[in-house]
Amino acid sequence: MCGHEQIVQNGFDSNVFLSNNLVDMYAKCGSIKDAWREFNMMPTCNMVTLSTIILGHVKCGQRQHALTLYRQI
Repeated sequence: MCGHEQIVQNGFDSNVFLSNNLVDMYAKCGSIKDAWREFNMMPTCNMVTLSTIILGHVKCGQRQHALTLYRQI
C-alpha cells in the first residue's frame, strides 16, 4: 500500500496540510492530472493550496496555464 492510500484509509485526506503536500508531490512527479484530482477532492483550500497547484503547473512546464490560474484568483 502506498503512502497516499494509507492517508486516505486512515481518514487523514481531509487534512489540508497533508492534501497540500500530496498536490505538491504529484506535481513534482510530473503528474498534474493527479495533482488536480487531489486538489478537487480537498474539502477546503487556502492560499497555500492555490499556490501549490499554480507552481505545480510551472514545474510541469505549463507556465501559461499557471499564469491563467493566477489571474483567476
